[in-house]
Amino acid sequence: QDRYTDRLAKLFEYEVDKPECCAEKAQPDEFVYHLRNFKNEMTKKFATLGFEDLSPHQLAYEAFGHLKEGDRLSFTARGGIESVRPFMEAFEERKIRVRVVKNRNDLQDFCYLLSAQRELMVYTVSTYGAWAAWLGNASRVRMYTIQSAQRMRAWGDDWKLNYNFTNPVLRGRVQFEVYKTAEYMEQEKKEKGMLETAQ
Repeated sequence: QDRYTDRLAKLFEYEVDKPECCAEKAQPDEFVYHLRNFKNEMTKKFATLGFEDLSPHQLAYEAFGHLKEGDRLSFTARGGIESVRPFMEAFEERKIRVRVVKNRNDLQDFCYLLSAQRELMVYTVSTYGAWAAWLGNASRVRMYTIQSAQRMRAWGDDWKLNYNFTNPVLRGRVQFEVYKTAEYMEQEKKEKGMLETAQ
């Protein structure tokens, strides 16, 4: 996609001044996050299929650990308010001003992600989020993936998604990050302990 980014941006150009497409736009100083929320969509199989995501605590304290008290964060999310409430509470605990964008449909949510200016963070396995990252105008785009035993089992060598961009604009503003689940880190500690004991 990166070779044709400019042409794709024109092809998928939004009528940003029409409320049917863009009911609301991100504020210039807002950090924007897309919560894909696979757990809400596939309640029983999301983990075994390799679709684990960041926990509320990990998202607020690790992934967005650089935010300071009073910073503003908005996010789009799939699922009802009850499924996103733990994430909001984790940020509120840090005194981050957080809100869920309540658009009427996916079209408007996508436009909202495109409008991010300061920073946009999306999960690499979400094509919806990835396209918003490529076609949007955020100064900084963070695309993350999760390292867990179940994800590595389900996805094999493709558990970590990455892209070798040739487009200078994308190379300059898109970065890739990996976060380990708590269970995976605990497993690493046990394996390291076993190795040290064996030695």
